[in-house]
Amino acid sequence: MANVGVLFRQICESQRFGRFFFSRGNSLQCRSFRLIRNESWKTNDHNGVEELVVTSGRTRLIMRPLVFTVVASGGSFVGCAILQYERIRASYSNWSQNIKSLDFPKLFGFRQKLNRWWKTLPDGRKTATGIIFLNAVVFLLWKIPTPQVQSAMWRWFVSHPIIAPPLTLLTSCFSHIDFWHVAINMYVLWSFAPTIEALLGKEQFIAFYLSGGIIASFASQAFRILAKQPIRPSLGASGALFAVLSYVCISLPDTELALVFLPWFTFSAGKALMGVVALDVAGLLFRWQMFDHAAHLGGAVFGALYLKYGHHYLWDKRGWLIKKWHRLRGKSPTPPPS
Repeated sequence: MANVGVLFRQICESQRFGRFFFSRGNSLQCRSFRLIRNESWKTNDHNGVEELVVTSGRTRLIMRPLVFTVVASGGSFVGCAILQYERIRASYSNWSQNIKSLDFPKLFGFRQKLNRWWKTLPDGRKTATGIIFLNAVVFLLWKIPTPQVQSAMWRWFVSHPIIAPPLTLLTSCFSHIDFWHVAINMYVLWSFAPTIEALLGKEQFIAFYLSGGIIASFASQAFRILAKQPIRPSLGASGALFAVLSYVCISLPDTELALVFLPWFTFSAGKALMGVVALDVAGLLFRWQMFDHAAHLGGAVFGALYLKYGHHYLWDKRGWLIKKWHRLRGKSPTPPPS
């Protein structure tokens, strides 16, 4: 999760609506938003640029994203638990077995090569491939220069408590503007996906990743509002990735890690986690603006708490949900003969 290189240039007040302008590159963008109260925010002049700071009504401003965070995170685990049930159910289906045995024509051998590559991937990297694909699609959409597309991207793929709906707590986790931002984040995901899926399983990993991203986005918004810091739009998968790093590094603290550009320098996963957490704590204390440190810490705290409590109280106790879904779904298919 990174702060977008976007600053407020001008804020115009009215009775019920406001308008802000921000720059991206050499272009000046403009969006409208609904004000909660005219006196609920002020602007700070920072190097000749005005920045939005919430001064009152902060608790009220947090409530909508908080409700979305709770509902969406819980819904991700419910949905993934049902998805796991359906996958296991389908594995016993004669229809599913027959479909898998069909041999569809392969176009110039491309599909055959793609299938061969896909089968060599560890399970975690198959899941990561889907996540990377979504991030790549959103990244390419950012590169379409038409005003309509850019307006939609700023509206639906950038997290902000005032100018964007709560849904962007989730969608911003798949959104990157800079190539190196998405490349580094997806490389980290690709590296850690086999380990985290081995620890959690496919469906639990998906629910964990989505929830980690949402909670990290909310942590970023809540910190800036409560600490009366300038509220800037943010995006990126770093918050979800910090949840993954936290879970893996605490579960396997003695695992040796290395940086891709310093392969000869290795360090333990436990020390790596302490180092990045210390860096983000310092970033909050000294108000560094290079990264969204609150989002990083929010993801890391979620990963640690999920390892301690969430796995047991959320995933291991999903039996009642599966039983209700099983009764709603109907009779199980007959297992195929051996």
